[in-house]
Amino acid sequence: MQQAKNSLYIEMAYIGDPDISAGIAAAAARGVEVTMLFSRAANVGNDINYKSMHELYRSAPMKAYLADRMIHSKLMMVDESIVIMGSANFSVFSMQKAEELNVVIQGDKNLLDDFRKTIAHRIAAAREVRSEDEFSTYNKLIAYLQQLHQKLNDLFN
Repeated sequence: MQQAKNSLYIEMAYIGDPDISAGIAAAAARGVEVTMLFSRAANVGNDINYKSMHELYRSAPMKAYLADRMIHSKLMMVDESIVIMGSANFSVFSMQKAEELNVVIQGDKNLLDDFRKTIAHRIAAAREVRSEDEFSTYNKLIAYLQQLHQKLNDLFN
């Protein structure tokens, strides 16, 4: 995220790591066009997703899209020239506890073009968020407990 100069696209199943959220907000604050796609209703962790997006959307200029289907991919495209993808979510658990594996792809014009087409298709199929209020429907207690669970799991395991 620190490397992004023009654009940052994030497609993620689960978010909520405060350090990553701060990095996204910092990129947006320095003028990087930030676009995020995630599920309207994640199968687990939806409240922490909405809490994190509510905070991000309030603190940084960005575009957010909600997909009706479960987004399970973990994809980031930086300046339309670097793709980072793999198994890591942007959650506390993935960043601090889980054994994750991501790959970086750059320099392969055809493959990057394929990613751009896939991203465009997924954005076209999703609904753009127009107001931070759309993220305010999360259960504050459940979001707190979901994030606390991730932090405690890291502490005691």
